Amino acid sequence: MGAHFYVEARVPDARTVLVNIGKDYYLDMGLDEAHRWIAARDKALTTRLGALNEEATQLQQQIYTVRSMPSNPERVERNDCMILHSQMAQTLSQLRSALPSS
Repeated sequence: MGAHFYVEARVPDARTVLVNIGKDYYLDMGLDEAHRWIAARDKALTTRLGALNEEATQLQQQIYTVRSMPSNPERVERNDCMILHSQMAQTLSQLRSALPSS
């Protein structure tokens, strides 16, 4: 039940389980099918997490580059700043769109 509350119960038929496939949609699956689905979902999420971590690292590097630019604006090419800003905005947008919308 949650929050450390337990209920003693008997389940007459435990050959199938309800699996939350996302957005609060559930499918009735056999145990083997549920295990396969969970393994595939875990693999997909792990792959996506790796990609997001890589994008976050690139964004952090870009932020570091901007912060380490000289404080004298005359020494910084305006075009370079605009290109870097555009790249950072695009990466941030990709990161936001990749996040789950639960």
